[in-house]
Amino acid sequence: MDSTIAGLIGAGLGSVAGLSGTVLAHSLQRRQERATWLRNKQLEAYSSTLRYVLRLLHKRSSITSSGQAVLGQEAIKEWFDDLAEIHSWLAVLTVCCSAESRRDLAPVQRQLSEISDHALQGGLMSQNVYASLVAAYDALVGCARRDLRINL
Repeated sequence: MDSTIAGLIGAGLGSVAGLSGTVLAHSLQRRQERATWLRNKQLEAYSSTLRYVLRLLHKRSSITSSGQAVLGQEAIKEWFDDLAEIHSWLAVLTVCCSAESRRDLAPVQRQLSEISDHALQGGLMSQNVYASLVAAYDALVGCARRDLRINL
C-alpha cells in the first residue's frame, strides 16, 4: 500500500470520527436540554399546585365576634377560582411527573374532585375539606421531592 492510499484511508477515518463525535455531542446536548426543560416544567407545576393548595388551606376573609378567622361569603368565588387552579395545575403535573408520582397523585385528584362536587351540591364540609387539603399538600410535597430529587 502506498502512502497516498494510506493518507486517504487515514483522512476518511478522521472525518468519520469527527462526524461521529459531532453527532454524539449533539445528541447528548439535546438529551440534557430536554431533561432541563422537563425539570423546569415539573418545578413550575409543583410550585403552582402547592401555592394554590396553600391558598385554599389558609384563605380567610373575616373574623367572627369570638375572634375566629372564617371564610366569608364574599370570598367564596375566590375559593372556587383557587380550587379550579389546583385542578388545572394538577392536570399539567400529571403530564410531566414521573409514573410513580402519577400513581400517587391519582387519589389527590379524586379527593379534590370530591371537594368540588360536594361544594357545588351545596356545602363545604369544613373539617373534611381541610383534612383533604392537608393530605393533598403532603402527597404533593412527597412527589415533588421524589421527582425533583430534593432531600431536605
